[in-house]
Amino acid sequence: MEFRNVWLRWSLLSLVCGFLLMSSPARGGVESLDGSWFWQESGSDEPPQDGAWESVDLPGCLYALNATSGFLKRTFQVPNLDAGQRVRLKFLNLRYDPSIWINGTEVYTSAHGWEVDLGLDVTDHILPGESNEIVVQVHGWLEAVLSPSPVDGLLPGADPRNIMTNRVLEPFPGDFLCMGIVDSVRWTVEAPLVVDEVYATTSLLAGTTRIHLRARNSGEDTPQVKIAGTVRNPAGVGKTSFSLDNVLVAPGEQQIEVPLSWVPTDVWSPESPEFHSVSLEVRQG
Repeated sequence: MEFRNVWLRWSLLSLVCGFLLMSSPARGGVESLDGSWFWQESGSDEPPQDGAWESVDLPGCLYALNATSGFLKRTFQVPNLDAGQRVRLKFLNLRYDPSIWINGTEVYTSAHGWEVDLGLDVTDHILPGESNEIVVQVHGWLEAVLSPSPVDGLLPGADPRNIMTNRVLEPFPGDFLCMGIVDSVRWTVEAPLVVDEVYATTSLLAGTTRIHLRARNSGEDTPQVKIAGTVRNPAGVGKTSFSLDNVLVAPGEQQIEVPLSWVPTDVWSPESPEFHSVSLEVRQG
């Protein structure tokens, strides 16, 4: 059982998203990948197999004054996994248009510009108990802006003429020349049953709040769990609580909603942000 806090920002009519990672890490199942990486500037679309790699300390900024791109790499080791456990990578801030390879296999690519709070399930590409290589390609701001957006993979009926020819960087950073892994990155070993992506929506007019949860079950069984939580104000005082009994979580993902007949009295504004938290507990059986 794990017990974590989720920080949520209450606004006048809604709650902006917050996140909660609930896992059961075993055998040292959380490790930072901050520290020593290797960097090589390259305009190739594939990780270079040779050339000069420069040692860099991350997280941090790599400055590219011209339209340039390059690759970052390092090795890491994940312990042997118990049945059903999953390995996830978590990047808090990646700039720009990153692509990611694990042991030579591309597991992610993006044309979104600035990636924030990126989580990836890389279980199928990890060698537990052995050395693993991660390679991250990043682009300079100018290259990311000037590169045309891809128009393949359109939804049925979509018109490619409606696709912008230049990529949009959102949100726009203050130090726009800064590229690379600019905030922490880590891997975690998760239990087969995980509750994450916790957020809330509220209506002052209706006097109601809904807590939204995502349950992910990577196992083959359908466990029965109890989910209990407490909403606390910025001072840490419990304001309301909830409990869901006999929740069946089938393999795969499912959304769970908790309706509450309660709204916060401390509303959020840019001048006085009021951060509430949700303490969440999940018990099996």
